[in-house]
Amino acid sequence: MENLFNILIITNTSECNNKLRVLMEDNINKINISSSITLKETLKILINNKINLIIMDTKISNQKCYELLTYLETIEEVARIPIVLIGYKDNILCMEKAFEFVDVIDFIDKPINEKIFCSKIKAFIKIFKEKNLQNEQLLKKESIIIKENDEIKSIMNQLDRCTIELNKHEKIDEKDINFIKLMNEKDVGINLKKLIKKNRKEKQ
Repeated sequence: MENLFNILIITNTSECNNKLRVLMEDNINKINISSSITLKETLKILINNKINLIIMDTKISNQKCYELLTYLETIEEVARIPIVLIGYKDNILCMEKAFEFVDVIDFIDKPINEKIFCSKIKAFIKIFKEKNLQNEQLLKKESIIIKENDEIKSIMNQLDRCTIELNKHEKIDEKDINFIKLMNEKDVGINLKKLIKKNRKEKQ
């Protein structure tokens, strides 16, 4: 299920969970849905599974919604998971309180408009995947930069060693002579990437 978007539904009854599950599975592709009606069940799912989005009713049993949100923010493993709350729009205090939590990204009012609900969830999934892809590309670029910086550091250390040996009028190894040939005026400070490529080729 690596390519699936993982959603956790938290409501006050199994019937409500099943209704939301069927609605999303019928209208949204590539999703994996878990559900919970108790705090214990919720924590077990969150800690043992990779959840990408939480959909939570503001009226959940045995634990008030905002107390649960406050508690979830203290758990490192599940912090920063985006949360969509479901509740009644006419409860202004409920809506205002909901957005006090950093992870809450939307408040969907009851009764649920199925088309709007599914459209919003699809939009959240698309944004999440695009952001995730950007993060992966950024990490890849950072990895390349780190590798190149390490190679530059290695080259400069080798150059320092050659310089010391020259100053001492000591005999330089054949590999160091080849290295010095790479360090021409055109390379130094002008095209470090080209220098790295030339150095890699010389080592092959």
